[in-house]
Amino acid sequence: MVNPKDTKLITDFLDFLESHKFMVIRQDFFKESKSWYNTTPKRGDKVVLNINYKMERPSDEELNHEIELFLKKQDV
Repeated sequence: MVNPKDTKLITDFLDFLESHKFMVIRQDFFKESKSWYNTTPKRGDKVVLNINYKMERPSDEELNHEIELFLKKQDV
């Protein structure tokens, strides 16, 4: 059973990140882009892109689903 307080905490943290100019994006962009050769930048890497691209951000429902999956894994 997922604790609603944990879900709220993670959601609040994601909102905090966005308020500090960070955002969650899907990794598919990096996997499908030929310029990355199927590698995702590591944490802390700086990426400079001079291209036009379409970014898809997860919806609130998708984020909530992922949060629930994450919290369920923590219970095991």
